[in-house]
Amino acid sequence: MKVLTLIISGLFFLNLSANEISFASRSFKANDKKFVFIDIKKANYKIIYDSKSKTTRVYSELYFRSFEDGYPLFDLVPKLERATLDNNTISVEEVSHPKNITKSKFMNELVKAGDHVLKTIHYIKTTSYKSNKIRSAFWFSDLNDRRFLEAYLPTNFDFDRVSMNFDIKVINTQREHEIKVNCPQRWLSKNHWQIKCPKHFNSASIFYHLFEKGRFKSYKKKFKSIDGRIVTANIYGPLSMMVHNKVKPIFDELEGDFGPMPHEHLIIYAAIRSGGMEYAGATITSPMALGHEMHHFYFARSMFPAGGNAGWIDEALASWRDKDYMQVQNLTEKDRTIMGAHSQYMRVTDRNAYSKGARFMAHLDYKFKSKGGMKSFAKDLHEKYMRNQMTTKILQSELEKYFNTSLDSLFDEFIYGKKGISTKQSFSENPIHRKLTKKQMQEIL
Repeated sequence: MKVLTLIISGLFFLNLSANEISFASRSFKANDKKFVFIDIKKANYKIIYDSKSKTTRVYSELYFRSFEDGYPLFDLVPKLERATLDNNTISVEEVSHPKNITKSKFMNELVKAGDHVLKTIHYIKTTSYKSNKIRSAFWFSDLNDRRFLEAYLPTNFDFDRVSMNFDIKVINTQREHEIKVNCPQRWLSKNHWQIKCPKHFNSASIFYHLFEKGRFKSYKKKFKSIDGRIVTANIYGPLSMMVHNKVKPIFDELEGDFGPMPHEHLIIYAAIRSGGMEYAGATITSPMALGHEMHHFYFARSMFPAGGNAGWIDEALASWRDKDYMQVQNLTEKDRTIMGAHSQYMRVTDRNAYSKGARFMAHLDYKFKSKGGMKSFAKDLHEKYMRNQMTTKILQSELEKYFNTSLDSLFDEFIYGKKGISTKQSFSENPIHRKLTKKQMQEIL
């Protein structure tokens, strides 16, 4: 019986892993090599901030499974100092994905299908060291390629959920620092922490901000969820006074529309005058963008997109909210897009999501208003896919089941672009998700 239990457990584990990798893009060949996507089971990071040498050194361990023979893909934008695969020194290089849609790192060693361990050392160059005040953060963007966790640490693509653990040290300074992070943290000693993130987090989930203690005025609030839980909110930053009284009304609105808040703790860094960016239960935001970013606590960072072709979904829903959940009776040629039909290797969100995507949701709401509309559907969808991946195909399938009708023609024309795009695609700066310059990102550290 014990042997049978172990076999069943092993098969269950393999099934979970297979489901996880099913969201990845297909392996591809280039330069006579086959490049394969992997499933990272666990990532350990040790980050050492040295005030004396003004360096930020990172030691990483990635425990992964490859489901086929080939050269394993992962990503890290900074240059690696050293890498070992299964305790053997290897080189790590960069490869362009098909049609130069994006780039990523790969382990320059042919591996067999199975379990492996990659260990690396690199430096983070974006840390600010001034007067023994160390400031560091992981600032993400879904409108720029390779701007999730891979901009700072070795990680997988956003289709993969990874168990991540951190050991953080600040050395050679007497000044005390603190970390705002959307994962449970344990204080070990002055300037030394351990952080353990949930297993459902992906490369776009983590909010991480380190700075000297006492830098910001902060507000701590407690909200009672409709399911009886107490959800705490930590609101800080130079604009926190303008934001802290706005959080509760938005919290109540979202719970009323979409059910219990899917996060136990909220972090709101009110730091910029325009726009914002979402993380899992956390945001860097302006007062204007607060409602949009908190909407993403449900759609984007609870039910999260598995790749660039799904990124439009949560932005369309949040932008539809920004437009007061308007209804649109008819879509026209000008509303046609290919938001869900880009290359499978695309990693950024189609900016049409903020305008044409919102109109698509508004049209669906009009079309199905007699059956409860899109708010009712979105609530049901989040409950079903909370802490799981979402794709355009899944969205269409769930819509068709919920409203008991085929939506092939609607998706083909306005999401997959099968009737062509009649207007030239052009974009202006979006007031919600702005592209911050390197200087702006340094200023908000």
